[in-house]
Amino acid sequence: MGETPPLFASDTPDHLTEVADSPLESGTVGTGERELDALLDQHAHGTSLDSLADEFGFDDREDLLDELRDQGFDVEITESEDENIRTTEVTDSEGDDAAYREEYNRTDDTYVVEVTDEQGNEIEPGVQRDEDGRAVTFHYDPATGARTTRYEDDLGDGTVVEETELPGGGVLEETTTPDGDTTRVVIDEHGERVTLDPDQEPTPEGVEAIIAAVAEGKSISEIAEELGVSREQVVAQMEAAGYKVETGGGGGAEWTTVTRRPAQIVGPPSPDQTEQVVASYRRDARTGTTSSYEIDEHGNEITTIEYDDGRVVETVVDTQGRKTTTTTVPA
Repeated sequence: MGETPPLFASDTPDHLTEVADSPLESGTVGTGERELDALLDQHAHGTSLDSLADEFGFDDREDLLDELRDQGFDVEITESEDENIRTTEVTDSEGDDAAYREEYNRTDDTYVVEVTDEQGNEIEPGVQRDEDGRAVTFHYDPATGARTTRYEDDLGDGTVVEETELPGGGVLEETTTPDGDTTRVVIDEHGERVTLDPDQEPTPEGVEAIIAAVAEGKSISEIAEELGVSREQVVAQMEAAGYKVETGGGGGAEWTTVTRRPAQIVGPPSPDQTEQVVASYRRDARTGTTSSYEIDEHGNEITTIEYDDGRVVETVVDTQGRKTTTTTVPA
């Protein structure tokens, strides 16, 4: 990354004199030209005009721009045709070679600051940032359809936050501190937050044991107790891994179903874009049956019905659609 040339590296331009009652005189960085130099240096490295106005004691962004005009800078503000993009360009009207260009995107509430020399060559690369000044990058996984937004506080303490949209409408928020500690929080579509235990992996591989336990007839509460976490944490982990958990009961029956949510893939329809039950368990005292369903590691669908008299009926449907039913009768 190239270094931004100091605005006042040599002789101070005559027009940059201290202005009475200017917020630049009372800030913490310095006074007069030195403070203005520091302000523009921060702007060059990514701090927005709005944040600078607040930090240096101006009433608002427009007050700061008025001050820059008073100090001899040209300030030009333009709007895109759809009014989604506001561009603010600050240049020294008396010959300084640095031009500061801030582009604010109203659609996603982000901005980019670029600095160029008098030939238009980039001095400081533009980085997309959010309203808090964090560097923002976007990632789309074409295999799963997952969309992740990454926020890095590179101007502050270096904390990184990654927000991944979940198929069910929620968000997985992963926050990593400069020390390397990561906290995972699952936020549902209603804004309810559940913090996962550090040992909980919110991935399809990380929930394989939970799915198998459901097919064996264990309730979500029983699974949570075995794992040493809350029921809500188990459900949140499943959601983050792309699965929906449904439970119910009444009239002598109780059941649990785990459904793989459809991937949000852009393109022609595929099997991954439809919901699929991957495990279920049902106990019905009225009929004296316990039934379970699972998909094994080979893709075979296995349905098992156990009767209270000891009979067991197992039906296996392989990936070619062939069905095999086996009935076991107690001796």
